[in-house]
Amino acid sequence: MTQSQEPIQTIVKIYPDLKKLTILKYKKTRESNTQTIEKGESIFQESNLERSIRKTKTTITDYVLANNFEIFATFTFSPKKVDRFDIDACKRKLKRWLDRQREKDSNLKYVVVPERHKNGAIHFHAIFENIDSFTLKKTKIKQDGRDVFTMTDWRFGFSNVKFIDSNRIKVATYITKYITKDMIQIENKKRYWCSHNLAIPEKYYNAVDEFQIRPDLQSLVYENAYLQMHEFAKNY
Repeated sequence: MTQSQEPIQTIVKIYPDLKKLTILKYKKTRESNTQTIEKGESIFQESNLERSIRKTKTTITDYVLANNFEIFATFTFSPKKVDRFDIDACKRKLKRWLDRQREKDSNLKYVVVPERHKNGAIHFHAIFENIDSFTLKKTKIKQDGRDVFTMTDWRFGFSNVKFIDSNRIKVATYITKYITKDMIQIENKKRYWCSHNLAIPEKYYNAVDEFQIRPDLQSLVYENAYLQMHEFAKNY
């Protein structure tokens, strides 16, 4: 494995409730492969696709941790309204619907992730903030102890809506689990959609001493041959 002898670089990201530290050990070369170690998992070779998935999940996690999303929604499509196996047709319906919601309230924030069901049908998972323009109708259903609502604004199929709690890491884990190899390998299709008004974390380079961060095994959440990632509560 070819590695550069450049100095180690650190990146600190600041969120409302969390600090994240990335330690870059080496500059990665194009032809090099990465040995990855995650807590509770064995060593494996990280492919370009797996690396791409990880980067996409990191971006979405940044959005989740830097904003204050209120609801988690799943949207399915009725075969009477659209070919639910055609991702382009479903995407057009979703995009028009999102545009209309933003026309109602330009403060609306969202991140949307597509998923292909086992039978091949497309549906979307989404998180939203600033939802005053939405009309939610409570159902008699409870899931994981939470009331389930339907969104009457969604008229292309069925919707399942739940309010989310303040545990942003849990929300990030839940939404990013839908970033899968299957969806990413669909040629020229976006892995996710998001509004342009999302907050992003503050980012600082080589500022570990400034923020008095002391990484250790307890804070370590991810490691491979080129980098380490650590997480700390904001009051650290």
